[in-house]
Amino acid sequence: MKPERLRALVAEIFVRAGMVEPHARTVAEVLVWAELRGMGSHGVMRVPRYVEWMRRGDLNGRPEIKHAANGATITVDADRAAGPVAMVQATELALAKARETGIAMALVRSTTHTGAIGYYTQLGAKSGMATVAITASVPNMAYHGARAAGVSTAPLSIAVPGEV
Repeated sequence: MKPERLRALVAEIFVRAGMVEPHARTVAEVLVWAELRGMGSHGVMRVPRYVEWMRRGDLNGRPEIKHAANGATITVDADRAAGPVAMVQATELALAKARETGIAMALVRSTTHTGAIGYYTQLGAKSGMATVAITASVPNMAYHGARAAGVSTAPLSIAVPGEV
């Protein structure tokens, strides 16, 4: 399936599940981006889980995202928005603030699965800014020999502007 068609299909699934269309397009873009780069664990295989979270109320398809700035720091309260929606908005806010102040940091709370964080740092690099993103999760992996999850992932992505 061509990427454009896959993005449209994924977005339509989210819209039918109750997500507002602009957010559905954003989530579809991020998931397909990951899929095209071989990161299936953060690609379209996430669609059923996101729909399940929406049905349970864990993911808000119509969030009222709020943000506040204090100097070069922006805090985003995502109202349980899909992670890609919250992260794209936080990235855009941080880039705008960095253009104004020379540096910025965005902190996001009350969101869901972030998705492939390289997507957000790539946005920064394409905008001419060095960008760092890090995220954490609940414990989802077990130590060797353990019976239950006791450690979480802490993905890190760094991107700098350059020429391809």
